[in-house]
Amino acid sequence: MQLTAILIFIVMFEFGPGPVTWIYMSEIMNEKGVAVATFVNWTFTLVIGIITPYVFSKLGQNTFVIFALTCGLGFLFIFVFIKETKGLGET
Repeated sequence: MQLTAILIFIVMFEFGPGPVTWIYMSEIMNEKGVAVATFVNWTFTLVIGIITPYVFSKLGQNTFVIFALTCGLGFLFIFVFIKETKGLGET
């Protein structure tokens, strides 16, 4: 069951908000901004990777519910606040 939950999370993340941040950063930021955003993104990825075993030992499979809710909130944030950039850089 755990492997299934992990695979579902990965698929939903990669077809949802996962790649949006990388594309959006490259569209709206300069090189320094992308570097800082990449550092922050990977730092939080490391933190999540480190704390996941501890959270899983306390909450069990409910850990994935927290991850799913977080991804859902991220989707809502992207849908509401992130504006389309297609064609804005063209002259």
